[in-house]
Amino acid sequence: MTKYGKDITCGVPQGSVLGPLLFLIYINDLPNCSPLGNIRIFADDTAIFFECNDPNQLAHITENIMNNISEWFKANKLTLNLDKSNFCIFRSIKNKNKPIPESIKFGDKQIYRVSHIKYLGVYLDEHLSFSYRINEVCKSLRKYFPVFYNFRRYLNNAHIKAIYYSMIYSKIKYGILTYGLTTATNLNKVQIIQNKLLKVITNQKYRTPTNDLHNSLEILKVKDILTQEILSFVHNFTHNKLPIIFNNYFRKFNDIHDRNTHNRNNFIISRSKTVLGSKTIKYIGTVTWNALDQNIK
Repeated sequence: MTKYGKDITCGVPQGSVLGPLLFLIYINDLPNCSPLGNIRIFADDTAIFFECNDPNQLAHITENIMNNISEWFKANKLTLNLDKSNFCIFRSIKNKNKPIPESIKFGDKQIYRVSHIKYLGVYLDEHLSFSYRINEVCKSLRKYFPVFYNFRRYLNNAHIKAIYYSMIYSKIKYGILTYGLTTATNLNKVQIIQNKLLKVITNQKYRTPTNDLHNSLEILKVKDILTQEILSFVHNFTHNKLPIIFNNYFRKFNDIHDRNTHNRNNFIISRSKTVLGSKTIKYIGTVTWNALDQNIK
């Protein structure tokens, strides 16, 4: 604090109702400041995506983008919070030994590389294994064990389900369309925590069959939650409820011919030459949706 006052020539009072709207209007043209890369803004969270196979060219493109953004910040009298800014290079684990930049310039400052990054509440690691995200989900669920131990004797099934869906299910479900496509071993870590929590809440013994527990409470397992979310994604696609970027994500057989076949409303399965390719929403969603009964679709 200082006793000397200064004039404020621009800005918005903090906490004002119009503050968020005026901020969004103010930064709305940020994506237009650079022809390179894709700039995505969600509220005050901004991310820049671009791809390149050559590490040297990658550094050059990055420098050009950051120079453009730095000039835009100066022109609009904004400063970047460097403590909350970093970059991550997503790459195959086969390329882990290739030289990559450890920092990039932003004006006269440096932004440093990290091995994982949090984007819209979901952790993305540089090899997209989602191991870090899985560990974070498990960590957030473990903290409920002592809470449930203390008041489980006072709960009936209705209370148990209400607590489960508000405190456990919501954390498992968030971002599962991304992290759920990890390896079965990784996803099983979340399943183990879910099973243990249900046994604690219902005051069941350690060796109680988990299938019986899930059936009696009518609670889906983690893998089933993933399947449900994928099918919901495909269902929203068929009803044009997804963002326009997904307009051509799936293709039906009746899009390529007019013959009245029994599978005309099914989706064409994209050929996958690798195990990684078979772990995409496009592939899993197509196979799972086609297997559904027509009355359910």
